[in-house]
Amino acid sequence: FEALARWEKKDGTIVMPYEFIPAAERLNMVQHIDYSIFDHMCATIRRCMDESAFGNGPFISVNLSGVHFTDEAVVGVLRETLEEHKIPPKYIKFEITESALMTDSKNAQIILSKLKDLGVGIALDDFGTGYSSLNYLHKFPIDTIKIDRSFVSQITNEKRSMDIIKAIVAMADSFKIDVVAEGIEKKVEMQLLESVGCQMGQGYYFGRPAPQKEALKLLRDR
Repeated sequence: FEALARWEKKDGTIVMPYEFIPAAERLNMVQHIDYSIFDHMCATIRRCMDESAFGNGPFISVNLSGVHFTDEAVVGVLRETLEEHKIPPKYIKFEITESALMTDSKNAQIILSKLKDLGVGIALDDFGTGYSSLNYLHKFPIDTIKIDRSFVSQITNEKRSMDIIKAIVAMADSFKIDVVAEGIEKKVEMQLLESVGCQMGQGYYFGRPAPQKEALKLLRDR
């Protein structure tokens, strides 16, 4: 599962992140939004655990904005939230983008190491689209890479994309790093990814973004 931000207006209209995040950035509200999402996510996990709907998994991932890499207070806030809801850190995975790491790579390395010490997972999102992705695997405590959907969408008709995915999976295996393929929309895409050793994926083939109530039902019924 991945926790996604959506803004529901009074009339029921859903506002997507690309519409409200730029305004939040201008108003310096991104940290507040991230903390609110994380708190809500932990409360949901706690509810699932109390109902015995969570079992030994799955983990839930959530995006971590680059603005946090200029403020080490983020580690304390996230630790306190985990403790407040009594959530085992293994259920949490923070997703970061290459652009976020570039905000302040030195501080990012320090903060991500401290988050890793808490016991949470760290995933590098949109892998393969940047210039320094390999260097980041060496420099930062990353345990998961997410193959960008631009490669996945082309694997049925472009050999080059399939070759790139094969190389990423092989490299990740040598580093003992998990791989998640993004943007899977067809069964054939899932089958091709499985054939090269990619064991995790997300996309519309498995389900579209759903409100909390529907997500909880999926957990209970699985």
